[in-house]
Amino acid sequence: MKILYVARKSVFLKGMLECVEHESNEVFVLDLKNRQYIDVNNGHVIQIFDSDMIIKSKVVNYIFRYVAAIHFLLKFRRERWDICHILNLKRENFWMIPFWKRNVKKVIVTVFGKSTYTTSMKRWMFAHVYRYVDLITFTSDSVADEFLAYNPAVAKSKVAIHVLPLSHFGDLVKIVERGCLRDYCEKLGLRNGLVNISCSSTIAKYDQHEKVIYEIKKLRCKESIQLMFLLTYGGDEQRKRRIIDLIERELRGFHYKIFTDFMSNEDISMFRAVTDVFINVRVSDQFAGAMIESLYAGACLISGSWLNYGKLDQIGLTYSKIDSVDRLHEAIEECLKDIYEFKDSKSKVNSALIFENLIKPHLVSPWNQLYIQQCESNLHVAELK
Repeated sequence: MKILYVARKSVFLKGMLECVEHESNEVFVLDLKNRQYIDVNNGHVIQIFDSDMIIKSKVVNYIFRYVAAIHFLLKFRRERWDICHILNLKRENFWMIPFWKRNVKKVIVTVFGKSTYTTSMKRWMFAHVYRYVDLITFTSDSVADEFLAYNPAVAKSKVAIHVLPLSHFGDLVKIVERGCLRDYCEKLGLRNGLVNISCSSTIAKYDQHEKVIYEIKKLRCKESIQLMFLLTYGGDEQRKRRIIDLIERELRGFHYKIFTDFMSNEDISMFRAVTDVFINVRVSDQFAGAMIESLYAGACLISGSWLNYGKLDQIGLTYSKIDSVDRLHEAIEECLKDIYEFKDSKSKVNSALIFENLIKPHLVSPWNQLYIQQCESNLHVAELK
């Protein structure tokens, strides 16, 4: 099969590229943000729209994505693929879907962000192209149902529940079972003997870093905790620098570690293993891979009640919910009171539930089989488990 991923560089793309079979497939990536067409198997990169200019304007850089898309459509108009898999609809790629429909056997769209259908402008724009899509996938039933409620014209037969394309779950299981937490802390440059709080997963605005930082500033237990900020992907350098400056200015006196460099699967797994408290108060989310991994590793989750995590309640998970970010510091202090009791008992139950319901199905990715089914059949897959 010849597979084309339309995606920006992200942990999701990395996971997909690692889980799909390369021996029997030709795999390509169209990255409009970086204006590149990549032959993954051979490591060959074509710069679609080359520009050596250093441009600080976000508007100009965004326009360049459309220019790159037009260049691509002209240059590769005779190219053919078996599967075109779009990892999240964006304003720079949704309008290309009719082209994909002419040039590929099946078009698959994976929706990660709820803003894809809750933002009125995006909902109106994207609604015009769903008829060209063969399959739309989500990470949870509740979000898929919500999408269908916002888009009643989309046939339910086009919607599937997919596993998260995070290929390092296998590494995580091994790291957690090994349990050498002191060694992991040392390797990550963390202090031993402190309660580790994971405060962010990405650079992106939806992690609400500013609000989280100001809430943490209110805590009265500086000496016993260690804050961990994961700023390795999901945003630009300007935003990353702004977050770092805010941390350094507002969290003086706290123990903290900011991770900005590339982290291997083993590094990420160690990071999850040493996390005692995981904060997830994103604006919106389906199931963050970081959250699932941290829960499996035994972390106490503090989450926003506005997030659609009904699945966690269904499987009987124990975690803390807050109705507003303004209550985050209270929730952290409450969590810290019972953290050792939680780690000794409830975290083990959580870990078992997470493994059975949300990790075990992901250890063997069915994506390759799905692609084969889509190419060989005109029938839509109702559900991918």
